[in-house]
Amino acid sequence: MREYSYQATEASIEALRRLQAPWVSIAATEHEIAVTTAEGAVVLISAERAEVEDTLDVMRLRADLVTPDDAALADAAELPVEDLGKGRNDVVLFTGETWMEDGAGLVPANGSTAPQMMQFSGKAGQRSPAATMVCTTTDSLVVAASTGEGMLIRLGVRPLSLVIVRSRIDIARFLVQRGYAASDDPR
Repeated sequence: MREYSYQATEASIEALRRLQAPWVSIAATEHEIAVTTAEGAVVLISAERAEVEDTLDVMRLRADLVTPDDAALADAAELPVEDLGKGRNDVVLFTGETWMEDGAGLVPANGSTAPQMMQFSGKAGQRSPAATMVCTTTDSLVVAASTGEGMLIRLGVRPLSLVIVRSRIDIARFLVQRGYAASDDPR
């Protein structure tokens, strides 16, 4: 199996560290999130795409420190800052995987006899034993205030899109699924 890595860069990690400070504002579109902190930093979060091989396209989260003018997002929704405005926020990055496997049994639409490949994405370690190539990516992050309020930002299904989750229950479920927290659910 061929293995690749397309994880957050050191520059992205450094920009995301700024999210530990108190937040002043959040502006979001389907493709970008701009967070302004009380110390004046503006962190722009987006998805970044790469073609690892001809058949394997992957995405990762990207964060940049930008000027307020560069962070002016057209048609952005202003989101409530809530307890993230208090500061001392925890920022946790999560890895995922994108992999290819043989789509045996699939009938090519163009009548070709070439083997069909299927691409999948999931959490790290979820890939099938049938995977022929895999790329580890940075696919999500959680920012949590000391009060338990927080925000999950993850790659969306549509190319280069982001999903924001604010529900404590949904964030807790995500943390359990990723092995970051233990489940209190007796089921």
